[in-house]
This record gives sequence, structure tokens and C-alpha cells, in this order.
Amino acid sequence: MKYFLKNWGHTKTNPSKSVSQLFYESEQNGGAFWREKCKVWFSDSGFGGRVEVGDVLIQYVPLGQPQEELAGRVLGYYEVESEFKRESLENQWFRYLEVKNLNKLFSEKSKNYPVLGIKAVIDKIPAAIQSGFAEISKEQAELIIKTC
Repeated sequence: MKYFLKNWGHTKTNPSKSVSQLFYESEQNGGAFWREKCKVWFSDSGFGGRVEVGDVLIQYVPLGQPQEELAGRVLGYYEVESEFKRESLENQWFRYLEVKNLNKLFSEKSKNYPVLGIKAVIDKIPAAIQSGFAEISKEQAELIIKTC
């Protein structure tokens, strides 16, 4: 089992939209992070190639998010249940993983207010935060998960 930090969204996510609009769109595309099962979206940039079924993704909102109430918010942690899939041939630049939420209560709370910010542990995992997607150690993952 490997552990990964994954920023929420993909390259076409519009960060200037309101929080409620971003979450509504997330629900429409299957990425409702607060549900028991959801999709985690990736652009087809090569990131994520190391992710396998059974791995754990910790998802957070990028620190560069212009809406301060969202920036750095940890949204949840998930077990990967599928290989990468594509929505359609027309949408060939985006792919997703189907995941199971490992702490639905935490994610439901995170939808409404910042329960945990990634800034709380940034000094322990700076390289991962910089890239938007990175493998982290089991110890680093546990540091975040036990806080959730």
C-alpha cells in the first residue's frame, strides 16, 4: 500500500468560482468528496501513474486557491478501488479513479468548514505540497490521517 497527496480538482478547475458552485460541479461530475464513493479526477499529465488499487489518496484544496476559506483545506482520505478510467472519448484529457471514503464524517464536516488545513503539517511534507501530487511516506500519511 502506498500513500499519495492529491490536490483537489484538475487543470481545468476554475478556482475563481464560489465554494458552493465548485462543490455543486464536483457533485455533478461524480467527484463529491464527502460521499461514501466518489471519483478523484486527474488531468492526463502523467501524474498518478504509480497509483494502484488499494492505495490511499489524501485530497486537499491547493494552497493557491484564491478563496481563503478553501485554500489548503484537507477534504478527506480515500482508498483507491479502480484502475484509471476515462469518462468519454471526447473528454480524453481527463481520467479518474473510483475511491471509497475512509472517513465520511470528516469529509462531510470539511465540506462546510475547514476542519484541518494542510498548513498544519506542511513543514513535515513540503515537497509533496509543492507538486500537487506526490507519494508520501506511511508516517507522513498517518500524521495527516490521525488528525482527521
